[in-house]
Amino acid sequence: MEQFEIEKLNKAIIYADRIANGKNPINNLPVEDDYVLNDPNVIRCMFFIKDVLCAVKDNEGIVANKASKRRVPKSKFPIERLQDFKPRGQVTITPFVNSLNEGLDKETVELIKVRTVTDWLKENGYLSKEYNQKIGKEITVSTEKGNMAGITSSFQVSPSGTEYCRVEYSPEAQEVIVQNIEKIIGS
Repeated sequence: MEQFEIEKLNKAIIYADRIANGKNPINNLPVEDDYVLNDPNVIRCMFFIKDVLCAVKDNEGIVANKASKRRVPKSKFPIERLQDFKPRGQVTITPFVNSLNEGLDKETVELIKVRTVTDWLKENGYLSKEYNQKIGKEITVSTEKGNMAGITSSFQVSPSGTEYCRVEYSPEAQEVIVQNIEKIIGS
């Protein structure tokens, strides 16, 4: 957050106003018709600059960065909407979580995040991370507990020829997640 001196702002506003009105900013005398300050683009720009400077002045000279904007707190995810949840067929985690969030306003409601769900599944023994020598990186796979709940993992090859591990959630696995959603979003 940065604060500007009101005195300097006032002077800048006066200069921008003079230029916007076709006058010399120093002596307030009209400028010649062919002078660059009479160009319509410059005039429009100066009116815009004047408006911005006035807004800063009205805010007591304070300019806040985007992160410090005051935001209205988001409401919690409405768990009651999941009472009528209908599982889909075998799906991966992103489309499944998107279906839980479907129709909610991301600006006003705390949506469920894929990472929150998968972290909970790992913490509770449904998924685990392991290094795969063949792929050459750490991957997420279903555990025995996950398999029993309907979570499966299999190796696939992408259209570009890259091998990866695909984790899918059966309707039963989706029900397990929905039944535990309060614990998941509370963790």
